[in-house]
Amino acid sequence: MNKKIPISLALAIAIVAMTITFCITMIVSMKRFDSTVTAVTEKETMYDKIAEVDKSVRDNYYGTIDDKLLYDTLGAGYLAGLGDKYAKYYTAAQYNAYLKTAAGKVMGIGVDVVKDATGYARVLTVYADSPAAEAGITVGSYITALDGVEVKALSNEAIRTLLQGEEGTVVKVSLLSADFTTESAQDLSRRAYRVPSVRSELLNTTGYIRIRSFNEYTPSEFDAELQMLLTGGITGLVLDLRGNAGNDIENMVRVLDVLCPAAEVGNAVYKNGDTVSLGVTTDESSIQVPVVLITNSSTASAAELFCVTLRDVISARIVGVKTAGRGTVQTIIEQTDGSALEFTVAVMVPDNEAFVFDGVGVTPDFEIALSAAEEANSYELTVATDPQILRAFEMLDTMTGASTAAGMQGGSTDEENTGSESEGEDIDVENAFEGFGDESVAEENPAESEAGDAAAESESSTG
Repeated sequence: MNKKIPISLALAIAIVAMTITFCITMIVSMKRFDSTVTAVTEKETMYDKIAEVDKSVRDNYYGTIDDKLLYDTLGAGYLAGLGDKYAKYYTAAQYNAYLKTAAGKVMGIGVDVVKDATGYARVLTVYADSPAAEAGITVGSYITALDGVEVKALSNEAIRTLLQGEEGTVVKVSLLSADFTTESAQDLSRRAYRVPSVRSELLNTTGYIRIRSFNEYTPSEFDAELQMLLTGGITGLVLDLRGNAGNDIENMVRVLDVLCPAAEVGNAVYKNGDTVSLGVTTDESSIQVPVVLITNSSTASAAELFCVTLRDVISARIVGVKTAGRGTVQTIIEQTDGSALEFTVAVMVPDNEAFVFDGVGVTPDFEIALSAAEEANSYELTVATDPQILRAFEMLDTMTGASTAAGMQGGSTDEENTGSESEGEDIDVENAFEGFGDESVAEENPAESEAGDAAAESESSTG
């Protein structure tokens, strides 16, 4: 039997529901209003401060104000005020150069150099299809002067500045042959050229791949080099991530997909609690041989995530020095004038949260640092003489039971020795540096690639 609800009761229920809805709406609205007012007040305070400073200066400053420089400096100062050590302001020209570098292209004459004991800039690498290559500059020769200024009198930063530059600008390069017998000078026009991010070598049954950076070309370059090594019948693989700043997560995941079976890479966790996947790998392909990674204190960001994912998913081992501990995600936002802002927006959380590395770095399974002397002369090291590479080969010997290049060197294969063979962290080498661009080695002149690889531990410069 259906009972009818009295009109008075129904009316009371409706009034209560309306009251609750009104209260909730008011609470939400008040919070939004308070937030808006606070934001407006903060903005007014900021604008008032800038306006007051601007008026004081413009009313009294004796000199001439360069507004473009002023605005760029204001932008840089704002980001500096965030306290974010990874925040960076790009002028329009710097952002344009950054985009080219991120695409695997750099702007300059096309050499990597190091200021060695002679005081001159020794050429370590000449990149294919670059102005230097076309001019016939060779590995081992010396740059003695740039635009008439002796290199001996220049700082590393000054040499970088003169080697780099906008497309079409010209630099006069004075050269000395490797045997110190022939001098010459050429005017070279700077332009963009491709810098490979991956190079490989086959040593006995071991494959060695150096991944200098992650960019849009890295996945295809890596896959091509790996397939060539697999065709050679490798029984183990060493991946060298030293100096890889890991700025491109998307293309890092694409490289992982060549190595890993189906797996979650991890998540980016934002300030508001939102969680966004950093990517997944598929079952389309995966490496079937043991993998050892090499890291140093400049291995950072996506390169660190690359290492912890391989350690978790395929039980890769790590040799070298603790990584940078940069487990955060930055975004770059272009401004209306062509400049850009880069700042931190999230923290990386690997799929296996036991491997979170932000602020602490990734500790190798076997720690071995280069000595101070080896660091100072890192450009002289080759795959056959680099202690960290040799230790990676030795670890593969233990994992596979095969005779790798390490075995030919007569090194120890005692994997139980998990202590550091050299005390201390890696040291940034101030004297060894890239002439322009990231640390990649030229596609041509494979016999000279060992010299190019020597700058592996040095800071790279981009332009």
